[in-house]
Amino acid sequence: MYDKTKVCLFVLTLIFSVGFFCSTGYFLYENNQLKHKLADQEKKATTATTQKGHFESTIVSFYRTLYTYQDNAKAVDLEKLNQWTDPAVYAEIKKEIDVAQQGTPQQNIIRSSMIQSKGIEVVPFLKSAEDQLSYLVSVPILQKINGEETAFTQTEILSFDVHTQKIVQRQIILSKGSETNG
Repeated sequence: MYDKTKVCLFVLTLIFSVGFFCSTGYFLYENNQLKHKLADQEKKATTATTQKGHFESTIVSFYRTLYTYQDNAKAVDLEKLNQWTDPAVYAEIKKEIDVAQQGTPQQNIIRSSMIQSKGIEVVPFLKSAEDQLSYLVSVPILQKINGEETAFTQTEILSFDVHTQKIVQRQIILSKGSETNG
């Protein structure tokens, strides 16, 4: 009644058709997954770039606030510094400001300080953990100590908590410079 060859060809055609449609469906599914994965990576890269720009502008503002004052280091805006740092780093900064103002008029007291914002170099240094980013920062500082100007460059590592976006660690690596009479 049925020719075995025709039946065999029909069954093989059905098998190949089903295989073709399944592989096409799988290809489209994988292609869609790849598009979503690439879109997610692009979104993460954009977020990281935005975050990097935010952290770098925070670093410049942080140093501009910390090292720019006239007559007295007590004029530094501690409230802003408190917003950018965690409590441990903030305590270190307050201690640094207090030390800069201690002493009698005959001793070395920092009278004024300023930085060159354009001279600040910020380099992404290390991603130490999932929730921390570190930056190597080089800051040119000009301070007037009892009438004498001292220009130096301070190099530090600043670590940010990604979630709180605050400075959680500040480590001075190097301070080098020259003294000029004012």
